[in-house]
Amino acid sequence: MERNALLLYLKNIRDLEFAQIKIQQRINEYNSSFSKKIDSLCQTDYATLPEKPSKHTNGPFLILLGIGLELLCVYMTLIEKSGHPYRIDSNKIGFHYLSMYESSPGFASFLFLSMTAISIFLIHLGANKIKSAKDELKEYEQLLPACIEHNKNEDIRLDKNQQLINEILIKKDDYEKYMKGQYVTVSNLLNDYYNMNLLPNPYRNLASVYYIYDYMSSSQESLQDTFVHEHMENGIQRIISKLDYIIEQNEQIIFSNRILESQNESIKQQNCNMLSSLENIENNSVLCAQYAELAANYTKANAYFSLASYLQNI
Repeated sequence: MERNALLLYLKNIRDLEFAQIKIQQRINEYNSSFSKKIDSLCQTDYATLPEKPSKHTNGPFLILLGIGLELLCVYMTLIEKSGHPYRIDSNKIGFHYLSMYESSPGFASFLFLSMTAISIFLIHLGANKIKSAKDELKEYEQLLPACIEHNKNEDIRLDKNQQLINEILIKKDDYEKYMKGQYVTVSNLLNDYYNMNLLPNPYRNLASVYYIYDYMSSSQESLQDTFVHEHMENGIQRIISKLDYIIEQNEQIIFSNRILESQNESIKQQNCNMLSSLENIENNSVLCAQYAELAANYTKANAYFSLASYLQNI
């Protein structure tokens, strides 16, 4: 096959291989974005209902205990004032009234003060507990309606989000259906090109086609000479080792040029005229059929790329 026709053949295969990878990437990116959006819409923000505080508190008991202790202190003071001081008998339970001379006035005063301080502390502690219980109940009564209202609004928000999710699911299905259809289109085009049997099976992949096209377009070697080139296998392996980088660095340039070509009537007509001319002057029926098939595939490839704007990054 004539060299320029071969280069056109290889370039279209390279571009279609790039497109096939990009379509799958677009599908994966969309699915990832879709999953994140769905997760965001499914997130809930329900308020935790406050726990109702217990009505029971030991505040009243502490107050009564403090009052009782203070009354006992007053009672003991009255006894002392009446001339009957007291002390605690360690051998018997209870208070035993003794004569003034057997008791300790200093101990009695200390005991009065201690009991008074303890009773005041108990009354104060009980009052604080009652106040704290009332404050907790008041806070609960204020928070509960707000939490209930918030959760009602959250139910409404989630219902609206569910409608959005349903719409997104429909769009997702439509997008996947369209992109998978595009993938099949490109796959069929590649099969049409490869089925022309100009490339051996081991070289029907992006890395090999990329290397062969790059090598032939930068030299005057024929396709047969390229196949037997001593550095070809090493060159393909180098392409494979950095294929992701090559795709990342070159895909947008390749897509931009190919889409422009597919929309440029002058370039398309020039290539079609070249293939038609080669077909007309070719005496070999096999080559003549290949030129005709190449022209048909080129036309189908142009039809695809002219509408494949999704290949380009926006």
